Amino acid sequence: MISQVMLYIFSNMTWLRHLSVFADILLPNDITSKSKPTVVVAGYGWGAHAFVSNISQKDFNVQVISERDKRLNQNRMIGNLTPSYTYAVVDIIQDTCLTVDKQSKSVMGKVATYPYDYLVIATGSEVHDFGIQGVKKYCKMCKTDKDIDVIRESTKESAVILGAGPTGLELACSLQRRGMTNIRVIEAAKSILPGFSDAFRSYVENALKNKGIQVHMNHVIKQVNENGIQTQHGILPYTARDLVVWTCGVRPVEFARTLEPRGLLVDDQLHYASDIFVLGDACKNKGPPTAQNANQQGYYLAELFNSRFTKKEPYTFKEIGRCLDLGDGLLFEVYGLLFFVPHLNWRELAWIASI
Repeated sequence: MISQVMLYIFSNMTWLRHLSVFADILLPNDITSKSKPTVVVAGYGWGAHAFVSNISQKDFNVQVISERDKRLNQNRMIGNLTPSYTYAVVDIIQDTCLTVDKQSKSVMGKVATYPYDYLVIATGSEVHDFGIQGVKKYCKMCKTDKDIDVIRESTKESAVILGAGPTGLELACSLQRRGMTNIRVIEAAKSILPGFSDAFRSYVENALKNKGIQVHMNHVIKQVNENGIQTQHGILPYTARDLVVWTCGVRPVEFARTLEPRGLLVDDQLHYASDIFVLGDACKNKGPPTAQNANQQGYYLAELFNSRFTKKEPYTFKEIGRCLDLGDGLLFEVYGLLFFVPHLNWRELAWIASI
């Protein structure tokens, strides 16, 4: 009888539940957070967004340090020549990461110093001119939201785009769609779109030809001058009416290069050094420098943390497909199959809806 009474009392002591909530409100940092490891995430791109969205906030204190308070969707903004963002799932401390002190386990920023138990480097990449003279002086870039604003606001009549990778070709098609004529693309390699399938490249080559976009292949750029592009075959001239844009390469940002000038090498679980992990373009040896790869890395690393590092499977990039915006539509390749989805304006959508 006594045991039944005690069971009834404790099962109905709702005031204890209210008291526990009250304690959580009063002491969230003094008790709860001190028992959890602090994970500092440097940067907030695709990899960091996926990681922060999936890591257990109950088990880890997550601090994100980034110059930008949201994720920049670089692969979406060229088609509309308008910056595109995805808002962060956590509060971001806006600061620029400068160096890492491995002994004190701290990240030094311009504004403050951030101690960590674990560090995730996801600072992405920046434009790389490979030391070619004249690139920074005479070329516009196509990497950040500010770069896109400059290109959109340009009043140039024609364009010379350096680089025939996805960024360069999408930009060429986007500019033509907006009425720009006489667009030329200059590429150092013997083919466009390195890393894409032969079928994909062949389709895009025919599309560019039909659009009248000229592509100069096998033109290694030696120097950019005020009125011409110097290659091993001579000078390709341009005039003051041309918008000249550099899209030829990227490299890890300076923060990552303070650790390794040529990129950070990681093991099969994205581990770089003691309690330091790397995601995205800062990582040199785990898949292509694409948003798709960084996103997969972020999911993988969150699962590794959530398992308390008992997860044994190595990270493996799984190519789902490729996509390129050709101005008038999107070309997809998924599991070896190509299909084209045209862009539809509101009049076309209204006509389809009326059928």
